[in-house]
Amino acid sequence: MTTTSAETVIRPARVRTAADSAVLRRGQGFQHGGWFVALFLALFALFIVWPLLRGLYLSFTDANISGDGARFIGLDNYREALDDP
Repeated sequence: MTTTSAETVIRPARVRTAADSAVLRRGQGFQHGGWFVALFLALFALFIVWPLLRGLYLSFTDANISGDGARFIGLDNYREALDDP
């Protein structure tokens, strides 16, 4: 009987470049992702959350387009809207 053995291929180790080392030192680039998340959250708050909260606040006041003296009137705007046929 003949036995054959598989050849073992030895590959040379990968040489690290200066760019690879820099990426490893910076935490593999994950810090940059934090800036994108922060930018998204800031824009989301500016264009989505703020108008929603402002609209909710204004719905409880008697504010008009000129912006003169908005008084808190509670649920009166909602009562008026629901009572209107």
